[in-house]
Amino acid sequence: MNITTAKPIEHPASSKAVGWTAVLLAWVCGSMLACSSATPIAEDQTHQPSPPETPREIYPGVILDRVNRHVDVQATVVGREVDWLELLACRPGIRDYESIVAVDAEATQLQTALILLGLEPGQPARAEKDANGELQFFAPHGPELELFFVLEDQPDQPIPANQWVIDQENGQVMPGNRWVFTGSTIIEFKGQNHFMAETNGTVVSLLNFGDELVSRPTTDSQDGGTELWTANTPVIPAVGTKLKLRFQPAE
Repeated sequence: MNITTAKPIEHPASSKAVGWTAVLLAWVCGSMLACSSATPIAEDQTHQPSPPETPREIYPGVILDRVNRHVDVQATVVGREVDWLELLACRPGIRDYESIVAVDAEATQLQTALILLGLEPGQPARAEKDANGELQFFAPHGPELELFFVLEDQPDQPIPANQWVIDQENGQVMPGNRWVFTGSTIIEFKGQNHFMAETNGTVVSLLNFGDELVSRPTTDSQDGGTELWTANTPVIPAVGTKLKLRFQPAE
């Protein structure tokens, strides 16, 4: 199946969501083949204990650590003074103006890494009409994650991601560092399949757009309700700072 990356597009009424389990399976299997060793084990080594697995760079800038149960992705600070913050993390050049960091890896690569960690994506927030024609809102769901920023000069001091986000109204740090692996969606448009977290840059969202890879576990509707976020400027490094964004299953 051909997955196309493009500039942000609207979800046209004529476009239809397509099943994408097979697509993800293909990505995962391909990654497993790329990551695994094909070296045969000699007969006299079959009873030897396996060495502990070390973190592996399964894609450029994407580190899978099965032992410590997390995925690190290379990222860059793109916003310190963001008045209207809608994303924690985006793809470069798409929604930098409303994000704190941009991740180097493609959204599909990050998706695959989380699946290889043993997580099964859920579903972003959505609205559907019921049998009576009433619009019903369904909150985002999926495995819970904790997110951290890991600075290059402080690798052993991961910073909870919510510490870099504050409430516009009261200036308080965003409560809780809980997120959900929603897994985005694929939209068929003009004969091409678009993985929308990549196409629209919605990697980690503070609001509900319906296409984000990772979301806050909010029950608010698409416009985010009354929650208005801004960047916690004093604690965020300079724009251009390289760091890692860590995705870790919540305890």
